[in-house]
This record gives sequence, C-alpha cells and structure tokens, in this order.
Amino acid sequence: MRIGFFPNMGKSNIMAVLKMAAHICKDEGIEVFLPDDLESDAPARVLKIPETHILSRPEIFKQIDIAF
Repeated sequence: MRIGFFPNMGKSNIMAVLKMAAHICKDEGIEVFLPDDLESDAPARVLKIPETHILSRPEIFKQIDIAF
C-alpha cells in the first residue's frame, strides 16, 4: 500500500504527527510519499522519505492508494 502525506506545515504539532504516522506506516510496510512543493525539505529528511517518493502532487495521486 502507498500513502501520500499532504501536511499543513503551519500547524505547531505537525512534525510530531507526521513522525508517528510515518513510523506506523513503516512498521506496516506502507510506502510514504510527500509532495515536492513543501516550503522545507525537513519533513522528508526527518521522516527519511526516499527521493523517489518526493513527487509533484499530480504524480503522487497517480501512485498512491490513500491521501492523508
């Protein structure tokens, strides 16, 4: 299964939520994707998202099963 995270980076607790969600996904064998238009690359670095899973939003929607 593949999931796309589309975070609202303006929320104060978003990184904690993303870390928790990414950890659960990793444990369950779910691939995580992030959009390439986030203001910072910190989420991809912190969550250890492979470069191949950082795509444009239209491309992500072609790849994923679920958007979060």
